[in-house]
Amino acid sequence: MEKYVIDPKLLHEAQQNAVITLSTVVSKNNTIEGAGIIIAENKILAPLHCTTGKTIVIKDKKIYPVRNEGSFLSEAEIAVLTINKPAFHKPNLKIAPDVEQGEFVFWTAPFDKLKKPVFSGYISTSAIGDDNMMYYYVDGTVVPGMSGAGIYNHTGELIGVLKGIQTYNEAKIGIILPVTYLLPFIYSCREDLHPPKAEA
Repeated sequence: MEKYVIDPKLLHEAQQNAVITLSTVVSKNNTIEGAGIIIAENKILAPLHCTTGKTIVIKDKKIYPVRNEGSFLSEAEIAVLTINKPAFHKPNLKIAPDVEQGEFVFWTAPFDKLKKPVFSGYISTSAIGDDNMMYYYVDGTVVPGMSGAGIYNHTGELIGVLKGIQTYNEAKIGIILPVTYLLPFIYSCREDLHPPKAEA
């Protein structure tokens, strides 16, 4: 497998798009930590299982209350979080046209507790899940709390979102929801990202 050094500019852009989500379930006295990716100035995508209670978003140590709009695609289990007024820059998102087995990918999570803010690995395989949706699987360091992180290829194109972790032979494998499932929502709030129309 070809080795890559992550371009500092691409890493900076990925970090600019990343947020922490904290959801408090009062009835269970439990707080769930996750990650999320900024799609527009006031729109964030985050895992549904990390946003089941009263949720806030943390970006650059600032706290933003959010409204959970629920999942735009029930099978995807990815929630749409909305801030009442635009609070972020418009992220510089580039969409990967396709993904290949063995492809290098990287992801980042803005957690202070992590000594290493960026992780990388390779797409090991793809498979259809129990929900009849296709997922990528990535070999690399994946830790609890990183669900929701954006996954990028070596040119900084978004290939998907880390949906969760699966343990296989004591190794933790990252499960990636492909960006193709996210495109209808992304296009709905980012006209500048619409694919060019084919000429007649």
